Amino acid sequence: MIALLRNSLIEKLIKSNIYFLYYSNFIIKFLSFILLPLEDDWKGFKKIKISANQKIIDIGAHWGESYIVFRKYFKNMIYCYEPNPNSFRYLKRKTLNDPKTKVYNYGISSKNMKKKLFFPSCGKNELTLWGNDNIKNLKKRLKTHTYLNVKNLNFISKYCFFRKIPNINNVGIIKIDVEGAEFEVLKGIKKKILNNTKIIFIEFNENNFKKIVSFLLKFNFYPYVYESNINSFLKITNDKDINKIKRIKTAVNVFFSKKKLDI
Repeated sequence: MIALLRNSLIEKLIKSNIYFLYYSNFIIKFLSFILLPLEDDWKGFKKIKISANQKIIDIGAHWGESYIVFRKYFKNMIYCYEPNPNSFRYLKRKTLNDPKTKVYNYGISSKNMKKKLFFPSCGKNELTLWGNDNIKNLKKRLKTHTYLNVKNLNFISKYCFFRKIPNINNVGIIKIDVEGAEFEVLKGIKKKILNNTKIIFIEFNENNFKKIVSFLLKFNFYPYVYESNINSFLKITNDKDINKIKRIKTAVNVFFSKKKLDI
């Protein structure tokens, strides 16, 4: 439902004020099952089929937005990874009564480490949705996806833990939303898992997208975007397609699939 507000005057107003942006997150939490998914491209999962015993890996689970959407469409086992302790507390509450979900308070990377993450702040409170390990990239994303004056923003930082992904057999879907660190995450996923995964769902980031495409082509994954207005997947084939995505103010997620998606 919240996808209906995308590119509206209401969204522009919210994204023009740090306080509105901060408190809108609480409204989404409170009405999450009604308002989610955040983006229309998540509705593409209605057309994705995986077997009952295949698992879903949610990397960058935040407080559970993606978990809630996955649970709308799938009854499969879900593994959620979230490094920020503040977001993890909400995630744990959201999934507490779901025996088919496991949650872990660490992020996924190519090596085990403790890493500093930066967040825009609203007073003493962090905007958890915007965590990034590179403050320059964080400011660039805020300029791209909001209407805030980045020069007037304050930022806070904290250390979070990251690990290589454990062995998980029979994976159907991997979702990655880690604010620009997607390529590092992919390098931390074992080849055996990538070879047997059906769909990888990644938030588009112009800083690393071409590297991700080249990397996943080695495993025979091809990129698609879901167009909700025609209820179809469109294959990304050239720079023209990529430039079109760059011009979109809201977040865009890309489906990587080994098989031709139903178009």
